[in-house]
Amino acid sequence: MQDFRAYQSTISLWYDLMQGAQEKGDFYLQENVESYIVFLLMRFTERPEIANVVLAEDYLLASQRTGVMHHEKMRDVADGCLLHAGFYPDRSIRKNVSVNYFLDMGRIAYRSLTVLPERIWTGPYHDLEDKIDDAARVLALVNQMQ
Repeated sequence: MQDFRAYQSTISLWYDLMQGAQEKGDFYLQENVESYIVFLLMRFTERPEIANVVLAEDYLLASQRTGVMHHEKMRDVADGCLLHAGFYPDRSIRKNVSVNYFLDMGRIAYRSLTVLPERIWTGPYHDLEDKIDDAARVLALVNQMQ
């Protein structure tokens, strides 16, 4: 167990945990995906309620939005799915769904962010769509290391 008091910032803690998890799992995410997940974990640290939403309902609501609102809401759905699949796989049992449900919904949500007609930053969403399983595995390892 690491001594987390030694860290100067939450971002350096999450970054080191991500590095350690990838080493432990002996597989590595692309740098843009790794950076995105570190910032997702920062957002989660500041707003833990993002893990407690009804994702299917939020997905439907996000689908009805346009522009920046669509982007933000769909990103929250995709990120919530990734958190559920990686950090909280046990919640799938309570919700009577499989972890694959969260992975599939997250994949679809990230995909929708790559095809926005507006010129909104699409970031690493294509890579997250393709590698959501690996990203969830790294998050599961991070969770074990805490």
